[in-house]
Amino acid sequence: MADARARFFEVFKIPILRGRSFTDRDNASGAPVVIINQAMAKQFWPKGDPLTDRILIGKGIMSELEAEMPRQIIGIAGDIRDGALNRGPRPAMYIPYAQTTDGINALTFVSLRSLGNPDARRAYVAAAQNSGAAPPV
Repeated sequence: MADARARFFEVFKIPILRGRSFTDRDNASGAPVVIINQAMAKQFWPKGDPLTDRILIGKGIMSELEAEMPRQIIGIAGDIRDGALNRGPRPAMYIPYAQTTDGINALTFVSLRSLGNPDARRAYVAAAQNSGAAPPV
């Protein structure tokens, strides 16, 4: 699962195949939403339409997620390979950064796309993670 901001998919050149991307309205006071990838749609909705469903993320796994509300699936993103290139894409979910909780943050990872040397950004990202703030996308 990944936290995402409004321009996340544009920055990482991940197409939204169906539905919509996140907007500034997908904030802490907005309805809980999630975007899934194509691999997840194929695996869990082989004949159905995920855009008509809601899902619960992590409930029953950790106590921090017990208050998690069902999230409306608003989009299906193209698959990415975030592991080995000789493996197919894995099911994935993206939630808006503004809607993350401490429990959900425990299940996330950080992605960095840089025109220059990504190692030069390591200290900046580490400082942002330690402060609880997210680096801008």
